[in-house]
Amino acid sequence: MLYPAPMSEGISAGYLRSLEAIRGIGALAIVLYHLDDRLGLPFYFDNFYIGVDLFFVLSGFIIFHVYGGRIEDRAGYARFLWLRVARIYPLHFVTLVAFVAFQALTIEIGGSLAASIEPLFAHNDIWSFLANLAVIHALNLLDGPSFNVPSWSISTELYTYVVFGALFWVGLIRPDRPFAVPILIAIGGFALMAARTPSFNAMHDLGFIRNMVGFALGIAARGLHGLLPRPTTRTLTVLQIAAIAMLLVVLAVPGRSAPYLNYTVPLACAVLILACSHDRGGFCPILLLAPLQWLGRISYALYLTHYMLVLIVSALYVAAVQHGVITGKAWQPWVLIPVIIAITLPVAHATHVWVELPARTFLRQWGRLLPSAASPRT
Repeated sequence: MLYPAPMSEGISAGYLRSLEAIRGIGALAIVLYHLDDRLGLPFYFDNFYIGVDLFFVLSGFIIFHVYGGRIEDRAGYARFLWLRVARIYPLHFVTLVAFVAFQALTIEIGGSLAASIEPLFAHNDIWSFLANLAVIHALNLLDGPSFNVPSWSISTELYTYVVFGALFWVGLIRPDRPFAVPILIAIGGFALMAARTPSFNAMHDLGFIRNMVGFALGIAARGLHGLLPRPTTRTLTVLQIAAIAMLLVVLAVPGRSAPYLNYTVPLACAVLILACSHDRGGFCPILLLAPLQWLGRISYALYLTHYMLVLIVSALYVAAVQHGVITGKAWQPWVLIPVIIAITLPVAHATHVWVELPARTFLRQWGRLLPSAASPRT
């Protein structure tokens, strides 16, 4: 979850609530992206992968907001990493084991239903399982995405914490130095990506660089927030509209028609997050609505549990069409959007309450054995 900054920093207790909702919207976009990947929805869903870049930028903004200037020694760095592991690893482990069981059951059942899913298991072997277990599966060590595919970003996120936590520790990035190093990292990352691929949508191969770019821009956005005077609501609204317009352009243009266009996505996400971070402006009243706040709270569970459900629902749909169980023009793939939402959201909520939160609390208690260091909850 996202937590407000201490009041001593001059930020209201309501700070970050809009960002919580944005994270939920990003997770829902990824659900629809994977449904599109299986069934072929209207073309603009092809680019809903930008929800991941929204996560990366938001993560940099929040982590710098909470930890920037507070990791001052080895104990602080160790505790920071432990708290991040406690935040992301338990649910990754549970969904990995669940996917192994799902794969075994699918192969055992066989038939036409399994035939449409089994090709997705091509990279799932003992080595990729161990890589997933060690959370190194998205560090360009495997030939393709494996097991619970969305977890590639969890792998890159963990090692992004390692890098940036170290930069906080040695003082290269501090509240009074929020720009130089992050901007250099972002420029270098953009250059490395552009030299390898015209698309910014990298995963198991260049995903770590993609994550570093977004995280760095999130830090820069948080630094800019601290330097700017209190903006007017009108200014925030203009920035929100501009950022959303930039993202809509990316969604509206097929990637093959405009190579490198999606390189603008992390920049647009940084502008959007900066513009919404005051909980004011044209779109914030919507973001502050209770359903979107709830969506933000369950977003991590939604992100890691949806993929298996999408595979099952899409395979059932394909089988039903092939066997004539459902016919007619009304049964287009897009009708599954409300179905998959109705299934994934309750599962995510239950997972968040019964798995994610208890596991995180348990690991945090073990973290008390580490040397104490000032590190607020995130």
